[in-house]
Amino acid sequence: MANKNSRVMLVGFGSVGTHVAKLCLRRKHGPFSKVLIVGVSDSTGAIYCESGLDPEKLLEQKSGKGLSMQEIGKSETVTANNDVVQIYTSAEDMISSDSTDYTVLFDISPVHLDVGINCIRIALRQGIHVVAANKSPIVNHYEELMESARVAGCKIRFSATVCGGLPVINIGQRDMIGASLKSITGILNSTSMYILSEMEQGSNRDAALHEAQRRGIAEADPRGDVEGGDTANKLVIIANAVLSVPATLADVAITGITSIGTDDIQRAKDKGMVVRLVARAQQDSTSRIGYTLTVQPEEVPSTSFLGCCVGTDMAVEFVSDIFEVQSFKTNETGVFPTAAAMLRDLYAIA
Repeated sequence: MANKNSRVMLVGFGSVGTHVAKLCLRRKHGPFSKVLIVGVSDSTGAIYCESGLDPEKLLEQKSGKGLSMQEIGKSETVTANNDVVQIYTSAEDMISSDSTDYTVLFDISPVHLDVGINCIRIALRQGIHVVAANKSPIVNHYEELMESARVAGCKIRFSATVCGGLPVINIGQRDMIGASLKSITGILNSTSMYILSEMEQGSNRDAALHEAQRRGIAEADPRGDVEGGDTANKLVIIANAVLSVPATLADVAITGITSIGTDDIQRAKDKGMVVRLVARAQQDSTSRIGYTLTVQPEEVPSTSFLGCCVGTDMAVEFVSDIFEVQSFKTNETGVFPTAAAMLRDLYAIA
């Protein structure tokens, strides 16, 4: 991939998708400059151009003018040289067409829709590489997708599904090689981290949530964040991809932060502790998969690695027999790190 253009289809053109396009615009030189976006889809349709879509014009038409994909395709002003644009009703129709030519699929579709898994399955059957930021297909169909990729002789990368730009999956798969991992512990959700951090400063939970939504940190529907579902999804991906165990969401004991109040925060503070929503994979020979998986609020020492996390920090700590304790942290206030992680994964497919 480093020596030729990657012909990329974007399935999803929301916040992460538009930031992928912005990064392609920003990086005129180096590995990311070799990305050619040939197809884009969202809920309004899909468009494809053999010679490539112009990221700047695409962003202007979509984000600036708010046009649908159908309208953008008909305008024929989204390519560098006003080349022919093919219009499709859906992402599935576009990537299944005999008239489209692409080498990598980016799944950036909403987690609650089937378009992501549908398109990944189609791409793998075609022998096309996949880069995913959408957690749902990886969580719910991990073994199927890995086997399909193996049979097809192509690759699927998904580091963007866990903690955005923090390379949790890459570190676990590459840098922990040869180690017996005793535990993986982390703060994997920035929204819940922000809420707890604000509560430590005197806010109540509802006020902290509203502020997180106002700042764009929390979703309009924050249940996946505050009830622990998003963290659990990421823990399942880590368990499968790093620990190589066939974990599902049913293996995770999940408790969110919805019952945490200011009294809980104060009681912890009085003991020199803080409350964090902790994801934990703990080696356990009695467990079906060899690890106990939990997501729950825990009191941790305020001076500890996890205790020092504040605001929108996310963090992960690996404990192993030969690498001992390895700790990594990120503070991501925007979407660029997730978009950059997808392009990092693309560059790794060679």
